[in-house]
Amino acid sequence: MASVAACVVASVAYALLLRHTASVDTRLADDLTNAGQLLASALASAGCAIAARRSVGERRRGWTFVALGAASWSLGQLAWTVYESVLRRPVPFPSIADIGYLLFPVLAGWGLVTWMGRQGRGAARGRDVFDGLIISGSLLVLSWLTVLQPVTEASGSDGWFSLTLSLAYPVGDLVLGTLVLLALLHAEHAQRWSLWTLVAGLSSIAVADSAFVVLTSTSTFSSSDMPTNVGWVVGFLAVGLSGLLAPTARESVADDDPDRRWSVAGTIDVAVRLAVPYLALVVGLGALGARLMSGRDAPRLALLLAAALVAMVLLRQLLAVLDNQRLIAELAEAQRHLEHEATHDPLTGLPNRILFAARLDRALASPDGVITLMFCDLDGFKRINDEHGHDAGDELLRVVASRLLGCVRDTDTVARLGGDEFAVLLEDCSDPDLVSRTILEAVAGHVDAGSARVTVSVSIGMVRHDTGAPPDRQQRRELAGRLLKSADGAMYAAKTAGRNQSRVAQAADAA
Repeated sequence: MASVAACVVASVAYALLLRHTASVDTRLADDLTNAGQLLASALASAGCAIAARRSVGERRRGWTFVALGAASWSLGQLAWTVYESVLRRPVPFPSIADIGYLLFPVLAGWGLVTWMGRQGRGAARGRDVFDGLIISGSLLVLSWLTVLQPVTEASGSDGWFSLTLSLAYPVGDLVLGTLVLLALLHAEHAQRWSLWTLVAGLSSIAVADSAFVVLTSTSTFSSSDMPTNVGWVVGFLAVGLSGLLAPTARESVADDDPDRRWSVAGTIDVAVRLAVPYLALVVGLGALGARLMSGRDAPRLALLLAAALVAMVLLRQLLAVLDNQRLIAELAEAQRHLEHEATHDPLTGLPNRILFAARLDRALASPDGVITLMFCDLDGFKRINDEHGHDAGDELLRVVASRLLGCVRDTDTVARLGGDEFAVLLEDCSDPDLVSRTILEAVAGHVDAGSARVTVSVSIGMVRHDTGAPPDRQQRRELAGRLLKSADGAMYAAKTAGRNQSRVAQAADAA
């Protein structure tokens, strides 16, 4: 990509030019570094502004604040340049330039918070909080061992304000680094290259800031100090490049492939997301371990932070376990819901043809029992549907379903087979004729179906069967088909005889 190549070439060229100039003319090197930092920070602000213009919603606001942060740093650098390259005066510490510099992590950090928005709820959001604490705590241990403690000791006699201002640089970078890593954990795949570039840029700026604080505390900082100034220039060029690499809103949507999460690349993304807090933990505790192994005493604050990190990791794992249990429960509930939807009629809530067939098969598999199969069909349902509409017909079906359930035992099955056809399965019922009469009486009558008042009745066909020795599955399936056909034929006989009555199929019909 042309922008990446240009950034690399510019960084290398600047470093070589600064090295050559510093060996020839120190004042010219100071002017070069001031101009380079001013230009790099301005380009960073412009790159992030371009990203904001190409984005929408929270991402646009996020990039806007990062652009404002880079612009603030650029204004601080402008004030420093005026002191050093125009007025030819030493820059005091603190100075007005520090305001612009320190507003950079504040504005950019707020932009990253805006970018992330609301991420999850409950245990999932708790994990995000602990991830941030683990990252920031680990970086704080590293920063304390390498920068903060030496600065605190060196600046102890300069007053609390100067000390606070000195510590604000590395602490601000630490917070900003934590936020950008958290944003990286929540970013879509299309955003990863942009955010990794932003991480690289902020890391370079953080190292340069830390070096600046250490050198300032010992009064040895110079604008021509090569590692520090190159770190700022390279860092802000990378920040601007991250804005240019940010995808447009359309590219983000196009990259949002649901199948990706199950691919190898999607698995790698998840692994990286999970590993980032623990990588930061390894770095922080590794620095503390190296300090102890060197024979030097570890600062008490670093040891306390390490203990707190261990506790946070344990709490984070506890939240992960709780969240996993919640997900398992939700998955089980979703599975039960799907199974219910697959085996029940959505209009009446009764078992559908699939579940009825399964229960009939189970009843036929009983070695010694008697079943009665009833086939029920409403009388004149098509006329009611045509005259009063489908809403009235649906309400009528719900009322009939409720009345049918009230006529049988809890162990019996009432199912809707489709349309206005219902089936009833009675197992070991001592008086199925009584049940059929109860159904006829319960269903017949008036029904308030929405705004319509309709009269309904039902015709019933019945067939009885002694289960005897259980046949195999295929035989049971064939037998179930014959029983349903016999009950259906008996139901039509009831309709032919005048409706609102029941008929029993002959034994030969069910054979």
